Amino acid sequence: MSTTRPDIPSAPEETPTGLDATSHETEGQKAVRYVAPVVLVVAGLVAIAIGGGSLFAVAAGVMFFALAILALVTDRLVRLTVSSEVDREREHSRR
Repeated sequence: MSTTRPDIPSAPEETPTGLDATSHETEGQKAVRYVAPVVLVVAGLVAIAIGGGSLFAVAAGVMFFALAILALVTDRLVRLTVSSEVDREREHSRR
């Protein structure tokens, strides 16, 4: 007994939410992705410079640096997750 499978349409190139890794970025996404970490680094430098080397100022500056790194890493992980989900959907639709 042979069973026939219905034709499975190919997966769309973009997800319905437009979060595909190959989609074009909006200005807001670019701002969050690139400008926010730069602003945090500048804020850290300013905190250290204004504080005159006090322990509190250095700690605040390091905190801003850490937040900038956190923002960059989080953005990269989110982009990898979305890209992975899109690839998984494409592979699933090909089966």
